[in-house]
Amino acid sequence: MNFNQVVLVGNIGKDPETKCLPSGDQVANFSIAVTKKWGKGDEKKERTSWFDIVCFSHTAKFAGTYLKKWQSVLISGELQQDSWEQEGQKRYAVKVIARDVQALVRRDSGEYPDFGGGPVPF
Repeated sequence: MNFNQVVLVGNIGKDPETKCLPSGDQVANFSIAVTKKWGKGDEKKERTSWFDIVCFSHTAKFAGTYLKKWQSVLISGELQQDSWEQEGQKRYAVKVIARDVQALVRRDSGEYPDFGGGPVPF
C-alpha cells in the first residue's frame, strides 16, 4: 500500500501567481514558510523551511482571489518530485500539489475577511 499526503500550516511568501492553461483550467503557484521553534530561555532556536505550492481549478481560483502575502494558510495535498537535466546535471525539485487550501485568521487579530465560506480561526 502506498500513501502520499502532506499537511502544512505556514505563511505565504508572496501573492499567488495564477495562469489559465490551454485546457481552460486555472493554475496557481506560491510558496509558504513553515517555521519550527524549539528550546527554552536563551536557548530558543528556530528553523524556517520553504515549500512550493501548486493548485489547480477551483483551488487555484480561490488562491488567486483571496490569498495574499504573509497570510497564514493550511495546505493539504501530496508531494510531487520533478526532475530535469540542466548543463549535464540531473536536477530535482519537490513541490506540494494542493488539494485543499484554507485561509487562517488569528482569533485575536480582528480580521475576518470574506472567504466565501468564512474564516477558519486558530
